[in-house]
Amino acid sequence: MGVDLGRVRDFSAVAIFDLANNGLVYLKQFQGGWGEQKSRIKLIWEQYFKPICFIDATGGSVGDPITQALRAEGMTGVVGIQMKSQPKAAMMDRLRIGLEEEDLSWPDHVELEKQLLAYEKHETATGLTSYGAPSGEHDDLVTAIALTYSAVCSRGGGAKIKVSSL
Repeated sequence: MGVDLGRVRDFSAVAIFDLANNGLVYLKQFQGGWGEQKSRIKLIWEQYFKPICFIDATGGSVGDPITQALRAEGMTGVVGIQMKSQPKAAMMDRLRIGLEEEDLSWPDHVELEKQLLAYEKHETATGLTSYGAPSGEHDDLVTAIALTYSAVCSRGGGAKIKVSSL
């Protein structure tokens, strides 16, 4: 289960892979107050049999306190992921390769396709690489999928994910 958090300008997004069937079984984005979002994330986690949950907890972002709060509320297997330059690059490369090799697919999903097409890799003035959507665009679904797909690949060195419906 991958979770990218957002509240006002951005959306929160949740993606869940079913490893038994190699399928993306859940992909949604939503907004709301942090309390409402924590409740929703926990409910999704319970409905999908309590999978390991990877949350973007980079730096001082809201992800770290939300990760801590979800653990305190009884969610086990919650992992905060620090998506700094190199880890994020590796995660996005896994996703890119999965898409290019057609190891990862899903039926038409207009918002996801829009986010994937807008997603960019940039070199900063300091020589670091950054990833994300251009200003005014969203990348929440892409990040949620990348978090969980990267974890799936790390477990077995690769995954064939084919989806017939969401």
